[in-house]
This record gives sequence, C-alpha cells and structure tokens, in this order.
Amino acid sequence: MIPEETAGTAWECDKCGEQIKLPLPINTQQAKAKIIKTILHALIASKTLPVQSKPNKFIETFKNLYDESLRLLDEETSQLINSGSDLKAIKTFTGHVGNIGSVHDYLKNMYSLIYRSMRMLEHFNSSKLGIKQIPLSFCDLDKYSLNGSQLKIYEELLRERFHYYLDEDGEFKDRDYQVYFEECFVNRLLNESGYNKKHWYLKDVVLNEIEFMFDYLLEFVEEDFSPITNDNIENSDDKNKDRYISKETRVAVWRRDLGKCVQCGSQEKLEYDHIIPVSKGGSNTERNIQLLCERCNRTKSNSL
Repeated sequence: MIPEETAGTAWECDKCGEQIKLPLPINTQQAKAKIIKTILHALIASKTLPVQSKPNKFIETFKNLYDESLRLLDEETSQLINSGSDLKAIKTFTGHVGNIGSVHDYLKNMYSLIYRSMRMLEHFNSSKLGIKQIPLSFCDLDKYSLNGSQLKIYEELLRERFHYYLDEDGEFKDRDYQVYFEECFVNRLLNESGYNKKHWYLKDVVLNEIEFMFDYLLEFVEEDFSPITNDNIENSDDKNKDRYISKETRVAVWRRDLGKCVQCGSQEKLEYDHIIPVSKGGSNTERNIQLLCERCNRTKSNSL
C-alpha cells in the first residue's frame, strides 16, 4: 500500500526500481482507482506483471460443452420426466454423461502428456514451469517424486483407510483397491487446492479433475495451438480454395465429434476429412466434415 503522505511524489518499484509519479490524493473512490491504475500500467510496462493471452479456442470449446452438459444434466432430465417422457430422459441423461466423460478423457490425455514432459520443459527453461501441477494418475504418482505435502497426504490416506488392502510386501492385493486409492488420493489433492465440486451421480474426482485441468490448460496452452495435423488448411493456395474449411466449421466439427476419430476413437494425429470428396461435389460445411485419425483417413482414401 502507498502511504498517503507519499502521494504526489515519485514512488520506487521494489522489483524493478522504476520511478512512478503518483497523483495527489483526493478523498474519492475515483482518485483511488486512478492511483491503482497508474501503478498497474507502470508495472505492466516494466514487465513485472504477466500480460494474459487469449485462451485457446479448442480448450474453450470443450469447456463450453462441459458447462452446458453439466447444467442440462439435471435440468433437461427433470423436465422430461415431469412431462412423462422417461425414455427420452434416459437418452438425454446418458448423452450428457457421455459428453462429460469424453471431455474428461480428452483433457486428461493432454494434461498427462504435459506432466510427463516436464523434464524436457525444465531442460529448455520453459516460462510455464511455474503453473501449479497436480499428479492425476497412478503412472504420475511416483511416491518418491511427490513433494512434502503430497507425500504426507499419500501416507496418511494409506495408513488410515487402505492398510487393510495391502499384502505383506506393501502392495495392493487387488487392482481395484489400487484404482480406488488413486481416486481418493487425487481427489484429496484437488480438495486441498480448492476444488470441491460435487454431483449426486458423477464422481467427485472426475468433476474436480475437469475443473482443475481447465484452469491449468487455459493458462498453459497457447492461443494458436491446434491438435489437428492438417491445420495449415487455412493457408491453402488458390488451387486448393475449394477445399478450404473455415475456422468456425472446424471448431464446430471438433466439438460435435468430441475431439476423436469417428471411426476408431483415437485422439492422435487427427485430420479433418470430407465425407463426400470435394472432387465428387462434396461441400466444406459442417455436415460434410468429420474427424478421422491419420490411419483411418488413409484407409478411407485407399478404398475410394
């Protein structure tokens, strides 16, 4: 806080040493806001505060799908059951649960890739190393790589609730016990970090993982990143303009197909495919575009 008696003089920033001229004090909210704005502008100009970039479009698309499905999960189902349309309610409920599950799977694959690439990021001094991470799967839960607070939670949970499920060598007697321990441990870590989402049907750990991963990925993933291998389609030359797929169409198709190959379900090496080839009169509209992995797309091309 800037002492009132220093207003009207130069204030030296503790981090960069820059001299900032402060306005004279006036006992109004407007004057206080002006002082704060002056300091913030000076700090941003001297790069002592990070300038937030725009969120990645694909991550935002999945977040909108998740928010919408979670909201409609109970709302639409309740309305349909109250109107006597129970079968429609079951179909609707199952569809929204499936959407949420697909969002969770996609985010976890992306987050796990980043988590396991930390050694490479550290080697090249990535500017994003400071974003808080939480291990979310057993392949990430190396007991000896956990920090102090994480290890304490790990050992407490094991001692208090799961010691009955361990054999003489300290290993879980059954894989199901290990999976349950993993979920409880990860959820405890997320709770400690302020994620406490609950739903009467969905698992707490799934919702809390989704909430955390959205926060992490919206900060980590750069604005222009696209998971599609043929994303350079926007830069097509004149002879390929008839194959141009707009960004709006690509985002709509990605959301509809839930970011995975419609043939095999793979989330690797995805490409936008024309269902009816352009050479045979196919359009570049959403109805004629689908997501295929590289392998399925090549198989389809060879069969035409």
